Amino acid sequence: MAKGAKARQTRLAMLSGLGLRRGLMGGSRFWMVVGGAAAGLRLVRRISGAAPEVVYSEELPAGQSILITNGDVTASGLDPR
Repeated sequence: MAKGAKARQTRLAMLSGLGLRRGLMGGSRFWMVVGGAAAGLRLVRRISGAAPEVVYSEELPAGQSILITNGDVTASGLDPR
């Protein structure tokens, strides 16, 4: 799982917990809504099996590297288009 996806899941878990504590036990309607929405998103992701799609995978030998760009001007100043 990618770092970004893991961080999103962690934030959703944190919001679900906060919503439970502050909403159900603290009586805050706002936190109940936030917790319910976060728990709903977690449930939908779990049911749908949404996982990041691996587009390319290859093991690099020691000393090799790769460069990933978005097609904009690179650090060398050359436009790859």
